[in-house]
Amino acid sequence: NKLISRLGDEPADRAKGNGAKPEDWVEAALVAVHGCTFDSNGDLYAQEWNRFGRLTKYTKVK
Repeated sequence: NKLISRLGDEPADRAKGNGAKPEDWVEAALVAVHGCTFDSNGDLYAQEWNRFGRLTKYTKVK
């Protein structure tokens, strides 16, 4: 298998891990993805494991 893309990575320590507060999150930078799925339009949903929970939607662009 060949890696073609990496979805998000948070380099800032204050926004990493289970204790990161929502105000410290960076848009589209995922920290701990524990589930993902595609819908019928091809949009991707990623769910993160953290104290507050977060669901991020990536809309397919044609």
